[in-house]
Amino acid sequence: MKNYHFLVYGEDERQQYLKEILEEKGYVVKDAKDASAGFFEAILLPLSETEMYLKKYADSFCPGQFVFGCNFPEETVEFAKNKKLRFVDYMKEDGVAEKNAVAVAEGILAEAIAGMKQNLCDSHCLVYGYGRCGSAVAELLLALKARVTVVEKDSARRKLAEVAGYSIKSNGNLSDYELIVNTVPKLVLNREILKSCRKDVLILDLASKPGGVDFAFCKDQGIRAKLCPGLPARYAPKTSAEILVEVIEKKLENPNEGEQNK
Repeated sequence: MKNYHFLVYGEDERQQYLKEILEEKGYVVKDAKDASAGFFEAILLPLSETEMYLKKYADSFCPGQFVFGCNFPEETVEFAKNKKLRFVDYMKEDGVAEKNAVAVAEGILAEAIAGMKQNLCDSHCLVYGYGRCGSAVAELLLALKARVTVVEKDSARRKLAEVAGYSIKSNGNLSDYELIVNTVPKLVLNREILKSCRKDVLILDLASKPGGVDFAFCKDQGIRAKLCPGLPARYAPKTSAEILVEVIEKKLENPNEGEQNK
């Protein structure tokens, strides 16, 4: 086993487990805030704050290093070429997005149970989007005997949702739902649609910032709406870290296999 050196940025629990797991495997791992000078084969950035850490510290990275993170901004492509860095987006590696979706769905259940005024069982739930996360959320809600409806514009995904037994919604009236979960990365819950919500609805938004919900309108109307980034790091940090370690080891052992440019 090659004795790789890792530099870990971020203080969320997933990053701390990532550090511990790599250390247990015999690698040299340093916390960025405590690290002294030296070469590290890989820089490990937190998934939900990759762009922030990248902007702050990228100039200190060395040619030849791997930089692991998520949702790298477009400008990193040219930056990587100029500095000879190798950017690896965890979510673009095989199987990671699917495994991550399970942790996201479990986190949504935790948020829903903590925030709803009703039981999930027999409640009316609406899920926007039937991609990886949306389908995982819908599946767990259905397993708890919630009444699940899906909004999905893509015809193939909509058909999959129908086959799976979900009701399909096309109009904008939301008055039937106690829980609404959005996974669509654009403004789908605007003020016109939100006007039809029940006063006791709970809206949970999984979309990347700024989210798919008009939060200002929700606040003004007293509608409970919450942006939910980084759920795997909050609710399943150890499992999430284990998934990332698989990616890191595979990429370092096979550096040219499916390499990402950003």
